Amino acid sequence: MDNRRWVPLRWVEWLKVLVIAVLTLDIVSCARVNGSDVPKRGIGKSSRAPRRQQRDEEEKWSVRDALSDVLTSDAAKVVGGGTVIVAGTYGVRRLRRWLRYRAMKQFERPATPVTDLLGHVLYKNDKGGEGRAEGGRMPRIKKVAAGDVLSNKVVALYFDGKGLEDLLASGNYAVFRPRLQRIYRQCQEQGREFEVVYVPMDSDRTARREHFASMPWYALPFDDRVTPKKLMQKFRLRQMPSVVLIDEAGQVINKRGYNAMLMDPEGFPWEPKPLSQLVGTDFIDPSNRTVSANQLSGKVVGLYFSANWCPPCKQFTPVLAEAYKRFKEEGKDFEVIFVSNDEDASKFYEYFGSSMPWLAIPYGDSKRRSLLQSELEVASLPTLVLLDENRQIITKQGRALLASDPQGKKFPWRPKPVTDLAENTEKMTDYPSLVVFMEASEPKKQRELESSLEALAKEQEALPKEQQVAIFTATNVSPRSVALRNLCKLEVVLDRAGKASAADAAASKEAPNMIILDIPDEAYYVATQPVDASSVRQFVRDFQDKKLKRIPMQTGKS
Repeated sequence: MDNRRWVPLRWVEWLKVLVIAVLTLDIVSCARVNGSDVPKRGIGKSSRAPRRQQRDEEEKWSVRDALSDVLTSDAAKVVGGGTVIVAGTYGVRRLRRWLRYRAMKQFERPATPVTDLLGHVLYKNDKGGEGRAEGGRMPRIKKVAAGDVLSNKVVALYFDGKGLEDLLASGNYAVFRPRLQRIYRQCQEQGREFEVVYVPMDSDRTARREHFASMPWYALPFDDRVTPKKLMQKFRLRQMPSVVLIDEAGQVINKRGYNAMLMDPEGFPWEPKPLSQLVGTDFIDPSNRTVSANQLSGKVVGLYFSANWCPPCKQFTPVLAEAYKRFKEEGKDFEVIFVSNDEDASKFYEYFGSSMPWLAIPYGDSKRRSLLQSELEVASLPTLVLLDENRQIITKQGRALLASDPQGKKFPWRPKPVTDLAENTEKMTDYPSLVVFMEASEPKKQRELESSLEALAKEQEALPKEQQVAIFTATNVSPRSVALRNLCKLEVVLDRAGKASAADAAASKEAPNMIILDIPDEAYYVATQPVDASSVRQFVRDFQDKKLKRIPMQTGKS
C-alpha cells in the first residue's frame, strides 16, 4: 500500500523538478552545452560575463540541452532527495529575457525602413477591435510580424492614449478614434494599401491595453516604452492626438495627418498641400466684398490668427492696424489676412468689420481656416505668420518682431543664416541648435567667427530638414544667454553691471563656450575645445555622426 502511494508521489515530485527547471533554464547561462565544467555563480548572484557574450551563448542553446544542464549545474542545488531546485531570482529574470528574445525571433523578417522604425513585432486584437467581450473580458492579443502586414503600405502612426481620450471626452470634445476607425474601414473596403499602427502614450500598461481593445488595427507592444518616445522625438510632435503618415520607405508623407484626415477623409494618402493652395484664392474685405488672390501677387502676406474673445488679441490688433497703415503709406508690399477663431459668424463680422482694415478668409470656410492653423502649428492667439512672395514661411513670430521693431526698419524680418540669441530663437524649438557664446570676445574675433558660422549655416540649409543644425550666437550678455548657460551648467560671464568684464573674460577662456542644444530630444552637448572655424565644424559633424556625449536636460530640477 505504501508502495502504491510512493510511486505517484515520486512522479509528482519529479514533475515539480521539471517545471522549476524550465522556469530557471538560464541559471546555466554560463554552462557549456558539451558537458564541460560550469563556472560557479552561487544562488542569486549576477554574472560577470559581458552581456553581449551571454546573448551569443544563449542563441546556441536548445531547450533540451539547457534542461539537461540545469539538473547538474553548480548553479542549482537539489534538495530533499532530488525533489526541489532552489534557484536565485537572477536566474528567473534572465530566463524571462531569454524566453522573450527567443519568442520574438520568429517574427523577424528582412529589415525594411519601416521595421527599423517600429521593430519587428506588432500586436493585433483577435476580435478585430470590438472592445471587451461579454463579462468584461479583454480580447486576446496576437503577435504579428510587422514585415508581413506593413509591406508596401502607407502607414498612419496614431499617437494617442486612454488618459488623453478620457480628458477630451470629459470636456465634451470630439474624440478622434471613432472617426479614424471609419476612415480605416473605408480604406480597407476600397482595397487601399493603408494600415494604422497605434503608438500608445499612456505610461500605464493596463491603460494601453484597455485603450487598444476597441481598435481594429495594429499596435506597438505595450511593454515597449522606448519606441514611442523615440518616435515622438524623431517627428518632433507637440500635440496629441497626432497622426504621422509614412510610406513604405519610412519617409514622412504628412506629419500633420490628423487634421488632413479630418478635413478630407477621402484624400488618401493625404499628402500635404502647399501653403499657396491652403491660403486660397478668394477673401473678403471689411465691407464683405469678395477679393481675388491676384491682389496678393508680389506681396508679403501676414496671416493673422486672432479672435474677439481673446484679450491679448484685442490689445495687439490696434498695434498691427497702425503698422499696417504705416507700411502701406511707405509703399511696402504688405497685406494681412485675418484667420478667425471666433465662436460664430456674428462675432466674426463684428470683430473684423470694426477693427481690421485688411482682408479675411470667409468665416464659412472653416476647413481652410483649420488646415492653415494645423499646417502652421498655431498653438496660441494672437499669432502673426509672415509669408514671402512665394508663400514660403518667413517667420511665425511676427507679433514679437513687430513689437521689437514697430517702425518696421527691418521689415519683413527675413531670418539671418546666423541668429543672435537676443534677437530671435524661433528655430531652436524645431532644430538642434549650435550656440556659440562669445560675449567676452573682442569685436574683431566675433566678426571672424560670425563669418565662418555664416558659411556653415548655408551648408546646413542645403541638407535635408531632419539633418539640419540651426546656428546661433551670443555676442552680448542677454537674459537668454544667461538662461542657456545656466541650463547647460556653463560659467555665466557677468560683472555687476550685467556685462562681461575683462577679468571674467580671461577666466572664461577655459570654460566651455560652445554647445548644441536639442530641445526636441531634451538634451544638450558641450564642447570643451577652443572655438574656431575648424573646431565648430568638427563639433557639428560629430553631433550629426552621433559621436558626442548626450547630456539630458534637467530643467526645473535642483
